[in-house]
Amino acid sequence: MQIAIVSEGARSSLSVTAAGVFGGFIKTWKAGLIASITKDIIQKLEIDVSRERIRTLQFDIFGRSQASKDLKNYAIERRNGGGRAAPLPEVPDSLKADAYQFFLCHEDDLKLAVHNRQ
Repeated sequence: MQIAIVSEGARSSLSVTAAGVFGGFIKTWKAGLIASITKDIIQKLEIDVSRERIRTLQFDIFGRSQASKDLKNYAIERRNGGGRAAPLPEVPDSLKADAYQFFLCHEDDLKLAVHNRQ
């Protein structure tokens, strides 16, 4: 991206395209980080998952959730048509705070790694 800006100028189509691609990488990184932290919480608390539970959990901790297409990974087919999940265990506030803090500490790791290499 830096090469495109230097050679073509900040407003050139190549620079804009490079910035868009980089932004997509950053967005994917953050979504993957949220997914990874969520999987750790699910395993730690042995949560019986569903899309809506995970969406609610992620909004509660991170203020956003994964895209619907990614939440489908948490759907359990055997419950389609009326089965119910086990009651959701209480997620301790300390675990929520730790998860959010971990996210904040690492959400810019990719961006920093790229900028530090230039």
